[in-house]
Amino acid sequence: MSCKNCTFTFEAEVAYCPKCGTKTDIPTETKEASGEEEVVTVPVKVPLSQSGNTRKKIIVAVSAVVALLILTTTMVVILTRNYNPPYEVITIGRYDIINYVGGGRFYVTRGDRWGVLDIRGNEIVPFGRHDRLHDLTLDGDFIVSSGRTFYVINSRGNKVTYFDRYERVWFAGESNHFVVRTGNRNGVVDTRGNAIIPLGTYSNIIPAHEGRFFIVEDGTRTGVLNARGNEIISLSRYDDIRQAPNDRFIATTGEWGNMRWAVLDTRGNEIIPLGRFDDIAVMGQNTFSARDGANWGVLDHRGNEVVPFIFDSLTEAGENIIARDGDRLTALDSGGNEIIPLGQYDGVSYMGNNYFLVRDGDWSDPSWGVINARGNQVIPIGRFAEIRLGHDDTFIVRTGDLANPRWSVIDAQGNEIIPPGIYDEIERFPILFAEYGGFLARRDDRIGFLNQSGQEVIPMGRYDVINSIHDNLAIIGEISAQHGLRIGVINTRRTP
Repeated sequence: MSCKNCTFTFEAEVAYCPKCGTKTDIPTETKEASGEEEVVTVPVKVPLSQSGNTRKKIIVAVSAVVALLILTTTMVVILTRNYNPPYEVITIGRYDIINYVGGGRFYVTRGDRWGVLDIRGNEIVPFGRHDRLHDLTLDGDFIVSSGRTFYVINSRGNKVTYFDRYERVWFAGESNHFVVRTGNRNGVVDTRGNAIIPLGTYSNIIPAHEGRFFIVEDGTRTGVLNARGNEIISLSRYDDIRQAPNDRFIATTGEWGNMRWAVLDTRGNEIIPLGRFDDIAVMGQNTFSARDGANWGVLDHRGNEVVPFIFDSLTEAGENIIARDGDRLTALDSGGNEIIPLGQYDGVSYMGNNYFLVRDGDWSDPSWGVINARGNQVIPIGRFAEIRLGHDDTFIVRTGDLANPRWSVIDAQGNEIIPPGIYDEIERFPILFAEYGGFLARRDDRIGFLNQSGQEVIPMGRYDVINSIHDNLAIIGEISAQHGLRIGVINTRRTP
């Protein structure tokens, strides 16, 4: 998914963007009794995360375990590198829910009580001390509440500040400011509680560009303030404003179907004048796609033309572009240079990591291959029946038909990492923190985890559930008729 406000991309379905806090298209539900808003549990698809004979029995339990994992899918892992924990980091069955939140810290619950542990098992936020965890940052700070009082706690567990006048408090990016809410009134305060944007001045406040700016709404009008609360884009100029990369904003006026578009810098200057194009959208981190009549082209963040306005449609492909002219497709780099010649293949799609999946023939009998962002052939057309992207320049490939598949893993040079026929199925593990790649494999209804070298880090059949790998830590589960699903954390660098 991509945030419609800041364009930040994240894999899991969440109700609010992890970067700017904008509400996504995933709905939220509200507790009628308390009036507190909570994120709806959205199941994460982990196709091989449990053995085949137990899959149906534990789907509800697994959904509950991974619900809190959704909260932090885009955070960076910053583990305590000088400490290699024992094999069993958190004993199986000790907690009901375990959520790794980065920095060597775990959010854990038991019954209706919760706490935060470090990688050694020490309590950073004491177990049962506070009612709720509301927000957290990449630097390891938390916002928690006890009754109507909100506390900001740093990564060492020390209380930095507190607020006792509001119903909701959350971080506003990297500016050391906080968005606060009471009823339908919103505001922004600093760490001392001083008002940057007074409560109730605007009907909605959205942090932008890591909290250095705020998009504010007052009824049907939209403007932008800086981190001091000063207006840089007047509410009287545009009907809607959205964050764009490179300290830019996309602004519009008018109703859908008759909109006028502009791109602004952080001083409110129009980089692309209002009404010059019929549509404008973000295209990567440095460019914008724009439509002039029926034709699409690409502009850089200064408004200069990069790709001429000659295409029927454009699709973002990382920092590259897939363009269509009639039935013909081409791939272009961010400078408009051709990577894949127009019409060379019947199909071109973006795999990720600067690789394109190309197709010869129609869908009834396709032949697949892989081209890199330099236009070089990585996997020849027709060598494999199916090709999926792995981690760090690896590919999961299949030979044979679907009734008798033979799965293997190769690198970009064609070298075998996992030979064919060893496992019944291999998947790129759905890593929530992309520091540690690997593969989930199944053989005879048993599952295991393989590292990028193809070694069985978690042996086949040792656990019934493997839900997440963070650096070298795995959240695993065992299922029994007596206890149901019980989860824990292991260190894959150690042996039991």
